[in-house]
Amino acid sequence: AKDYVKIVERKAGNITGMGIRYGEHGIEGTRIHDFKVNKGSEVKRLYTLLDYTKFTMLYFGNDSVDLVMPTYVNFIQIHSENLKEAYWTDYDQYENQVIIVRPDSYIESAGKASEAALLLKSCVRKYSKVEHSILVS
Repeated sequence: AKDYVKIVERKAGNITGMGIRYGEHGIEGTRIHDFKVNKGSEVKRLYTLLDYTKFTMLYFGNDSVDLVMPTYVNFIQIHSENLKEAYWTDYDQYENQVIIVRPDSYIESAGKASEAALLLKSCVRKYSKVEHSILVS
């Protein structure tokens, strides 16, 4: 039994999915971190904001953003300062970045916040050719 416990401890990252990586460089292909996100006095976890039937573009920054999202991509802006009517966090690992998260919570692509339009365009180009049955609607 002790040997089994040691094996489970060594492989726990793969069993939970947290140790699996699909990308070759950077944070692409890794699972998005789950952390506290605030809105007013309400505190949520990032994973509760994700729609597991769609991609999600997470924009970590305070600048206003004007992008047209396809129906299979949700947009969530997370500010770095406390705003009463908007999502914000003090978790700074993704500060000033834009991250497109796949429906399985793995990072499809990431870049500087200023590259949001370019990343979205790349995602649309890649997945608009995929049969819609892959993306649950």
